[in-house]
Amino acid sequence: MQRRLLIYEDDDDLRRQLTNLVYALRGEFELAGAFADISQLETQLSQLQPHVVVMDIQLQGDDDGILALYLIKKRFQAIRVLMLTMFDTDDKVFNSICLGADGYMLKSDFTSRQLPQDALRKAIRTLYEGGAYITPSIARKIISLFSENELQDRIQSVRQRFQDWFSTRSDEKPSSAYRLTPAQHGILKQIATGRQTREIARDLGISENTVNTHIKAIYSELEVHSRTMALRKALEARLI
Repeated sequence: MQRRLLIYEDDDDLRRQLTNLVYALRGEFELAGAFADISQLETQLSQLQPHVVVMDIQLQGDDDGILALYLIKKRFQAIRVLMLTMFDTDDKVFNSICLGADGYMLKSDFTSRQLPQDALRKAIRTLYEGGAYITPSIARKIISLFSENELQDRIQSVRQRFQDWFSTRSDEKPSSAYRLTPAQHGILKQIATGRQTREIARDLGISENTVNTHIKAIYSELEVHSRTMALRKALEARLI
């Protein structure tokens, strides 16, 4: 079975280079898709069923890669995630690892003329086989982080900051400005746990059509078009 791969990278040139590289390795890898944003993340993951996702940590000038990593690890635990970033700072590395990244490559590991084909092939193969891939520069930082005495406190601090980040990063309307019914709010909480329509219907003792009707109403009220964006808006507005 070929290893199916999804790419999320907002730099058009780099996304095109990554796409061409995977096509060149098509005997070993299958490119399921390459996208510039995560607006349809959940639908794409459900339909395309990748084994590995290559994720830019800072899509569209924002930290949507972090959100995507969080959602993938909450909802699609079997998918392996290789983070791709320009940053090698301790916070970026440590945060991604704390949130479940399976591998990490720096964009500076790439040259302007060509991609490190062997390195990327090795990274994808390693993740597919259940291992973790970290470039040497990242490995040195990880070693230094693990030499600290208060590592567990740092991990807890990162996770707390991540939750706080969702709560404070948006200047959208406050939760009181969104008019969700109790039923819609309950379904939104179910969505946040990663449950599918059939599971929600079974848990709440209602039909799938009723669940879908509530979900459409949630989308309309939050002004979004996918579960991923609904969850993001709900977290930002402290609805859940």
